[in-house]
Amino acid sequence: MNSIKHLMVAVAVSALALSAQAIPTLQLQSNGSTVTVVDGGAGDLSFGANDSITWLGSVGGWNLNLAIAVSGGSQTAPSISLDFVSGSVGGSPLTVLFSDTGFGPSAANVVSSISGGSFGGGSVLFETYADAGNQLFGTGTLLESQVYQNNLSGSSSTPLALGYAYSLTEKIVIDSKCVGLTKFCSSVEVGNGGATVPDGGMTLVLLGSSLTGLAVFARSRKFAFAK
Repeated sequence: MNSIKHLMVAVAVSALALSAQAIPTLQLQSNGSTVTVVDGGAGDLSFGANDSITWLGSVGGWNLNLAIAVSGGSQTAPSISLDFVSGSVGGSPLTVLFSDTGFGPSAANVVSSISGGSFGGGSVLFETYADAGNQLFGTGTLLESQVYQNNLSGSSSTPLALGYAYSLTEKIVIDSKCVGLTKFCSSVEVGNGGATVPDGGMTLVLLGSSLTGLAVFARSRKFAFAK
């Protein structure tokens, strides 16, 4: 009889664990428009890769954007990463969010890092969060907050001690003042977590080069019309 009770408890605990595991979710917001893409859902171009989102599209005047988002590591040493490239003609800021839930328990340092560049005369805000309420895009504990201009390069380490379950979120706000290009690789790693880009970032390099050409072309047309 006791063994049956123990089995029922184990099944219940497993069910709770599964219910706390959310699907990795990418969200983009600009000028009143919002695009939300979940792993394996509409708009995900990762072709069945688990815990990975690849998205190509437009939102609120930002006409050409590529995002590759990955949730990796383990439950107690998780990591999330976001690689992004976008061409801008100026206007409303673009907010990019990537989040996943169901992590923990963890007691380790959290490393938040970003690298890349922004060439549009504006700024890029990079923030990362852990949320003990396990909410998607939760902002319970701020891990990192830094504003960059042209050179996006920074890393910080923050101690974290949270039980099961919590969420991790990256938030990047791109405020571009004119025609330009922004591309970056960012990540949040707890302990030995290590999310990786499926193709090593080569897709971003190729599309970034294309967007650079488009930005130059758009700038030349703008100057031509001004004469």
